[in-house]
Amino acid sequence: MWITLLYLTFLQKILICKWIFCTNSMKILKNIEFSRKECG
Repeated sequence: MWITLLYLTFLQKILICKWIFCTNSMKILKNIEFSRKECG
């Protein structure tokens, strides 16, 4: 049970970090092609 919870928390952290990275790269670089490639 707790292993699943731990995995979900870990997965959520990755998704949040990826989202933050993608929004930051879009703002800073204004590189739409890069952001589209990285963020799907």
